[in-house]
Amino acid sequence: EVAVLMQLNPAAAAAGVRTVALLPDGARALSGSYDGTLKLWDLATATVLQTFDGHRDFVRIVQVLPGGSQALSASADGTGSSPA
Repeated sequence: EVAVLMQLNPAAAAAGVRTVALLPDGARALSGSYDGTLKLWDLATATVLQTFDGHRDFVRIVQVLPGGSQALSASADGTGSSPA
């Protein structure tokens, strides 16, 4: 999933995407990056729809919850987050 996103958008590679989770609709993905941000991507246009801040270190994992309206993330700084 990470490789597909980086092929779609070189900006994803430049942003240091580390982990990706696809949303149930198959049209969007949520990435976690080395800069501690989460980004919601439109896969058809390979653009960032929204950026979520909150972690102080790289994002280890992102998980989209069933239904696709909520997600969880965990960071190397020991924090967890649930972007709105």
